This record gives sequence, structure tokens and C-alpha cells, in this order.
Amino acid sequence: MATAAARDALAQLQHAEAALRERHRAALKARKAIGAGLEPAEDIVAALDDIIDAHAARWRAEFADHIIAKLSGSVEAGRVRPGRVPDFGERAFTVEAFIALAPETAKRAFREIVEATAYRAGAPLAERARLVAETDAEIGAIEREHEALVDTAAAAGVTLAHLPSVQARRDRAAAEAAREAYARQRRAELEAAIEAAPRSRLVNLDARPTATRSSYIESGGELPQG
Repeated sequence: MATAAARDALAQLQHAEAALRERHRAALKARKAIGAGLEPAEDIVAALDDIIDAHAARWRAEFADHIIAKLSGSVEAGRVRPGRVPDFGERAFTVEAFIALAPETAKRAFREIVEATAYRAGAPLAERARLVAETDAEIGAIEREHEALVDTAAAAGVTLAHLPSVQARRDRAAAEAAREAYARQRRAELEAAIEAAPRSRLVNLDARPTATRSSYIESGGELPQG
């Protein structure tokens, strides 16, 4: 009976641990999805004008001098050269350039694409900070519950693995504690060595060296007689 009861208790413990581990995995997945989710179509459309206008302003500011220089005529070797269509060399005419030169057309085209496309949208950006905070709190609660269960099992002689994030935290804490303990030991050893050292061997760092005059100087520069 005792053996059967022990097996049942162990099975329940393992089941509880597995359930917490699965909840933790699901919460981590949900947190990742919050940040990676696509915005709802209405939010994208609402922000579209500002996105296109900002891009157009940047592009036009970057290429304004080049465009004006090409469109402007010049006089070379006494001959008048009329302005010409700007060329962009290696930076060939791109979709980004088209968007900057025809922003209203780009806005209309992008709006039609977004509104005509069916996709699975995530939470609005304005709500994501709150959702992440709530999910982080849930993850923390699960980790604390799982850690307590593993420690309780260990006290009963049952070995269960901590969650990776919990184990990493405990390893960091143990390493830091070991460093602090070593530092305390070294300070104690140094203090003990200082206390045990003869006073004559201790160096007074505040003492200033006293100036001495040589016999040569005292004699006015005369060499001593043999």
C-alpha cells in the first residue's frame, strides 16, 4: 500500500510539473506573438499617410540638390547647355523613388492592397505594452510556482529539472555568491596577515622621507683625507 501510494504521489507530482512547464511554454509563445503580430488593417491604413509622407520628405531632401543641378542649364566652353532629366547612376530609379515622387498614388495603391488582403491580425500597437506586461507577470508567477514545486520535490528526494530560465537565474546567483564569498575570504586573510606582521615590517604610507646631507656637502666639497 505504501509503495502504491508513493507511486501515485510521484505521478501526481510529475503531472503537476509537466502542466506548469506547458503553461510556461504557452506563455512564452504568447509573449513572442504579441510583439510579432501584424497590425489590424484599419490601424495600418490610419498610419499610411504619415508613413508615405515621411518617406517622401526624406527622399526628396536627399536628392533635391542632385535633381536641381541636373534640371538647371549651364554654360560650358561658351556653349549653353539646357537642363536635362536627372540620372541616378548606380542608384537607379526605384520603387522608393516612385513613392517619393508620386506619394498620393502610392497611398492609394497601398491602401487598396491592405484592405483587399485577408490576414490574421494581432493586437493594436497601443495595447501591446500592457499585454506584454501582463504576460510577463504570468510568466513570473508560473516560474515561481514551478521553482517551489521542484524544491519541494528535491526535499522529498525526487529530482525534477528547473525551467531553463529559472536554472539560469539560480546559476547566476550561485556564481555571484561564490565571488562574494571568495572576496570576503581574501579580505579576511589580508587583514589577518596585517595583524600578524611585526610592527617593524609595516610600512607607514603617511611618513615622509627625511632629507640627509652627505659628509661631502657638509665639508664644503672637500674630499676626506686618507
